[in-house]
Amino acid sequence: ALQLLPADYWRFYMIYMRPELKDASFSWEDFESKVNDELNDIIGNLIHRVLSFIASRYNGQVPLVELDEEASSFLSRVKEIGREIEDNLMKIKLRDALRTFIEMARLGNKFFNNREPWKDFESNRGRADSTILASYILLKIIAFYMHIFMPFSAEKLWKMLGLGGEPEARAAFSDHDKGKISSLEPLFRKIKKEELINKLNQIRERGEVLSARES
Repeated sequence: ALQLLPADYWRFYMIYMRPELKDASFSWEDFESKVNDELNDIIGNLIHRVLSFIASRYNGQVPLVELDEEASSFLSRVKEIGREIEDNLMKIKLRDALRTFIEMARLGNKFFNNREPWKDFESNRGRADSTILASYILLKIIAFYMHIFMPFSAEKLWKMLGLGGEPEARAAFSDHDKGKISSLEPLFRKIKKEELINKLNQIRERGEVLSARES
């Protein structure tokens, strides 16, 4: 599996489909759908949009401002969702915890879209700054919870956010970090089941050739 995709893609899908009450079966179509629609388009897209905006409009420097009421309310809801994730984890409901985590990212996309910081950047800079700071704090919180499900990707995101070490709560939930984006690259990518199946067949064929040579 690791010859096809990084481990976190498989972790994501295995937890997403984790059988809480009954057995689950694997299908390439569903794997492609979940990775592309949930992991890439919801989580990965949010991360890339926010970081790209900070890099292009703020030269990578996160604005340190007082959050407006709407942004503060948004982060309060994010933290409520975080507590829901923790509650599911305490009950060993990993699948529900992951799906709640996805809802956190979905909420972040909605906030970013509704606030339209690209319009406010010139006409209402204070509001744009508040949007970006709140979105940056959200990404820290996302990295913190992502570390439970997809540790390698979470550590990569944490580094992109300009933070050292591994994702941890104190830094994740701080509203006063003067963040500086250190690097920028897509965290996830879309997949095509046909390419994965073809690659898997090639791996199997190579294995058969090696086995034949050894016998």
